[in-house]
Amino acid sequence: RDSAADFRRAAISRQGLFSLAALVLVTLFAFSPASHGTRYMIPPALALTAIYLEFPGVALGGLIVSLVAFGSVCLGLGDGAASAGYIAGSFFQTQIFLGFTLAVNLPFAALLVQRRRMRDALLRAKLAAEVAQAEVVEQQRRSALAEEIAKVGFWRIDFATGRFELSAQNHVILGLDRNDPSDMNTLASYTHPDDRERRKSAFALLRAGEPSMSSWRIIRKDGEVRNLVMRGVPEFDARGAVRAAFGT
Repeated sequence: RDSAADFRRAAISRQGLFSLAALVLVTLFAFSPASHGTRYMIPPALALTAIYLEFPGVALGGLIVSLVAFGSVCLGLGDGAASAGYIAGSFFQTQIFLGFTLAVNLPFAALLVQRRRMRDALLRAKLAAEVAQAEVVEQQRRSALAEEIAKVGFWRIDFATGRFELSAQNHVILGLDRNDPSDMNTLASYTHPDDRERRKSAFALLRAGEPSMSSWRIIRKDGEVRNLVMRGVPEFDARGAVRAAFGT
């Protein structure tokens, strides 16, 4: 399947077709009577084909070179046939030459394919990461809209670190700026003095691993008093211990 995909990808390369045409011309000249020992040009020409067409280019180029080479031997053309003296000797020399040419270019093509596949994998990973990031941003936007419409904010507390995370709507409800501290002690200071025990009891249930629902009054930074309704559920780690709580 990968080889077929490689060939389809290479087939649409204009540079690949030009390199293949150059290989044909170089091979025809190298095995012509006027070549004068120019067969050394074939391996670089085949390498150029490998750059643009990779394995399919090496395979097709090798076939072209083989057909031209053995055809010239059979017809008695080229300096190789003239110097060998015998058809069998010319065939042997041609086989050695073709083996050397392919031995050089096949590993080169393999490196090119590996490099291209790694590049494609990186591009796919980057694209997938961008798509995932876009989905996260869109999900956050929708969550923020849902909070704003429902006038409900989400929160999460990590009991190990004491970190208290508030959604944007919770900042609005509490009258906080985005840069205001949001740890438990700071938020507790906004609780109405008469309702602080009720708030402590609600979070004590969560620490004990029980769902909790309660209400208390808060005093916002601007002095406005509001009734706050809290619903929360505990989160457990792999050992079954309470590690955090999440709620509205």
